[in-house]
Amino acid sequence: MEENFGKVYREIRLDKRIKQKEVCSKNMAISTISKLENGKEIPNFLYMCKLLEKIDMTLHEFEYHCNKDFPSVRTKLILDFQSITSSAQIDDVQNLLTRCTHYLIYENDILIKELSDVLTIFLLIHNRKNSSEIKLEEIANNLWNKIKKRNEWYHHELDILNHVLFIFSKEIIFDIIDKLLEHIDDFSDFKPIEPLRISILLNLSLILIKNDELTLCEKFSKLAIFYATKSKRYDFIAVAYVRYGISTSDTTLIDKGLKILEFIGDETMRVELKKEVDLYIRK
Repeated sequence: MEENFGKVYREIRLDKRIKQKEVCSKNMAISTISKLENGKEIPNFLYMCKLLEKIDMTLHEFEYHCNKDFPSVRTKLILDFQSITSSAQIDDVQNLLTRCTHYLIYENDILIKELSDVLTIFLLIHNRKNSSEIKLEEIANNLWNKIKKRNEWYHHELDILNHVLFIFSKEIIFDIIDKLLEHIDDFSDFKPIEPLRISILLNLSLILIKNDELTLCEKFSKLAIFYATKSKRYDFIAVAYVRYGISTSDTTLIDKGLKILEFIGDETMRVELKKEVDLYIRK
């Protein structure tokens, strides 16, 4: 983003018909703005935030505009990882893992290394054999041992754990649950975290169903419904109702969730949830 800052800033300022003198302050002259926009200087983080305020732009949106046409290699790796929603996307997983491995030859990058570990787990799940089980647990446990030592968990840590929750033993899961929910509650006023919060609750609900912890599953499913309703994420609402119904053996709740998926046209998820119902509902 640093390389494109001035060029993109100037484009947005002109698009909004804001003059250079309108973004100046007593600590930043027009000549400084000109140098920034011409790429002769790069602002520090504090000035960057102040400049973005002057053009009514969040850092998150500005970063998007900087990377929209020519994202850095690192940014592209992260974006492509975020686009993988299932370990079943095996060709995408293999391709991205190869690119991450190549990137890590030249860069010592903790985040990309941990994404690479998650991709490796996805591959091992796809090629599941007895030998893979040991390797799966080893990689997942190494990730957990690193993350649990950190003083604070940010979006990255929460996202990584969410991707590998299903690999952990029951003992580790119950060690993780409270910490996971406690750390995500620290982001209560940060709206971009909401899809991840709901995804974590839904993943935990399925893990709890598998471990016959139905009372706790009911609690998390109801929480997922609450947050998904606030976010108007009808796909998440549907999944939560089905899991809520499984945990309480309530076919009315299950039917409600399946009907929502039918209404929004998500047949793939509807089929997967019907398999869950067949597998776990008490007859």
